[in-house]
Amino acid sequence: AEHSFFTAPLYAGSAKSQTLFLEQDVIREMLEKIRSCGAIALATGDLESSLLVRDALPRDVDKADLIAKGGVGDITGHILDAQGELIDHDINRRVIGVSLDDMARIDNVILAAGGLHKVPILAAALRRGFVDTLVTDENTAVALLQYVDA
Repeated sequence: AEHSFFTAPLYAGSAKSQTLFLEQDVIREMLEKIRSCGAIALATGDLESSLLVRDALPRDVDKADLIAKGGVGDITGHILDAQGELIDHDINRRVIGVSLDDMARIDNVILAAGGLHKVPILAAALRRGFVDTLVTDENTAVALLQYVDA
């Protein structure tokens, strides 16, 4: 396997600036490279204590607003509701990266995450249907099965 660095902010300042950002040659080429991968490994976070909430949310975005709109967590900066749908919030139109639909076309999307606080976002990602391989711990797996059955 080869690795590459994708040095870009997670979010653009606005939906309009996201469009301009994605038109840059270096960004467009890197996103095409990601889309052409046979496998991709991802992590996820909840909206209470994740690195995204702590370090990456734009100053004009309040996590309480994301939660009020139904958000349960993020996958590569995309905020999902409990059913795996993108919430209706401007932040989802500002992500610098591949879309969840792009990820669904990759042969093996590997989601690695653990912890009981991540069960709702893990369930959301699985409901969306783009995750092929889930790597987690036993306690999270059991809680996830119980959550989905409930």
